[in-house]
Amino acid sequence: MFAVLGMLVVIGSVIAGYLASHGNLLALWQPFEVLIICGAALGAFMTANPISLQKRVFKMLPQIILGSRHNKIFYLQLLSLTYSLFQKVDRMVSSLLKMILRIHLTVSCLSIFLMY
Repeated sequence: MFAVLGMLVVIGSVIAGYLASHGNLLALWQPFEVLIICGAALGAFMTANPISLQKRVFKMLPQIILGSRHNKIFYLQLLSLTYSLFQKVDRMVSSLLKMILRIHLTVSCLSIFLMY
């Protein structure tokens, strides 16, 4: 969705800027130039990337144009899950450190008594 919006902003800006400088809008219409540029970009992409990546990119084109299938609710649930996991790990580490500290204090106290 944002890709389409971005393209519209670019095209609108170019047209508005050209018209603001008193240019003839038909002078911008060059279909063969567009064909040359797009063909060269596609050819360079195909030359530079392996076929497996090309297939993945072309498979993802609808998602790029239409937008992600994830929405605000999905991201809020994911954030809540992450927070819950971090809280659980924090409690586990805290209790583990307390246990280690108790063991260490017990051993150090015993070592003092063993010296005498």
